[in-house]
Amino acid sequence: MAFTLPKIDFTNAKTRLVVVALTVFGVIVFLYFLLHATTNSINNNGGTNLASAPSNLKSIPGSNLTPDYYRALVTANDQAAAQAKMSGDSAIPTLLNNSNLPSTNAVPSDNNKSCEIICPGPDNVKVADRINNLLKDGTISTDDGNMLLSLSKQGVPVSYYSATLNNLVKQGKISPENARKILSDYTQER
Repeated sequence: MAFTLPKIDFTNAKTRLVVVALTVFGVIVFLYFLLHATTNSINNNGGTNLASAPSNLKSIPGSNLTPDYYRALVTANDQAAAQAKMSGDSAIPTLLNNSNLPSTNAVPSDNNKSCEIICPGPDNVKVADRINNLLKDGTISTDDGNMLLSLSKQGVPVSYYSATLNNLVKQGKISPENARKILSDYTQER
């Protein structure tokens, strides 16, 4: 039994509309597949224009850090941590290779060594830690250290704390360098 197509009556308006719509749809589908078959197989999501990187840019992980770049990374890490703390999320800091830092005062730390775990910054400066380290080293006497700790706990004005440190320097009980470091820490804590 041979299969025969039904006869289409083109005099009926509905039939003509359906035939024209199906023909247009078929042509669109054919063109769509034709365009995708002739283009290359690389996923091309659209054009982008990228600026070229400077030719002298050298960002090598583990390489020497400049002090300014180190401070910028520490600041960015602190900001990300603060943002994560406020939003309840977590933040992963950029790891820093501290062993390659220059041994200058580029990064504030005791004895001009690079800090290995938590570097002193405005958020974690503690004058009590510095005074306790000086007490352990025997750099200042116990009485003078306790007096400075007591004043810092009381929250005396910076001018009064500075005058007290100045008197200790004049008496030769503390070096001017250590007094400057203590005063700097005290002013950052306030």
